[in-house]
Amino acid sequence: MIVKNRPFAALRGKLTEYGIDQQYLAEYLGISPRCMVARLNAESQWDLDEMWMIMDLIEAPETMLHKYFPPRQDVHRIRKQQLQKMAKEA
Repeated sequence: MIVKNRPFAALRGKLTEYGIDQQYLAEYLGISPRCMVARLNAESQWDLDEMWMIMDLIEAPETMLHKYFPPRQDVHRIRKQQLQKMAKEA
């Protein structure tokens, strides 16, 4: 199930479809699990090599890069909405 109000929702859904968890992905990319969480929560940026490695892993064509790694402003908008919702709930 894809939750559309989460950063990188399409990527998360595809990773789930392939049975790839965050721990495995972090190891595959050679980054720490904490760094992986930060990337998936749009708290830090993916680098281009990481994006291409993931695209290869999920067997996605390069023409779909924008689907799994949307433009930064879209990711920031979703993150801002999340933070505002958390503030209201607190």
